[in-house]
Amino acid sequence: MEESAKRLDALHAELHAAGGHLQNAGRALSGKSEKEHAAPEADKGALAKLRGFLESCGRTFARMERGADRAAASIRSAEQKKSVKAELNECRRANRKKQPEKQEPER
Repeated sequence: MEESAKRLDALHAELHAAGGHLQNAGRALSGKSEKEHAAPEADKGALAKLRGFLESCGRTFARMERGADRAAASIRSAEQKKSVKAELNECRRANRKKQPEKQEPER
């Protein structure tokens, strides 16, 4: 997205320069002197709005990617952890195997 925004900036500058050349050509045909054109304003026009939209989308996608990475890391760490309940059950099973079964006394 950032790369596309940079290309739009270059396109904006080229179109602004071409427009200035066309105006100067018209002035030359009508016998007037050439006019020096100001630098293009980055926040005006359709291309500037499109550039802003692309930057906004880029930031949103980057935020989504970071969130997905955090979620994946969380899932990986959760898979590695054992639950306490499972550990207690394992300990109980191990204790039952170690202890001999009690026999009831005969009467």
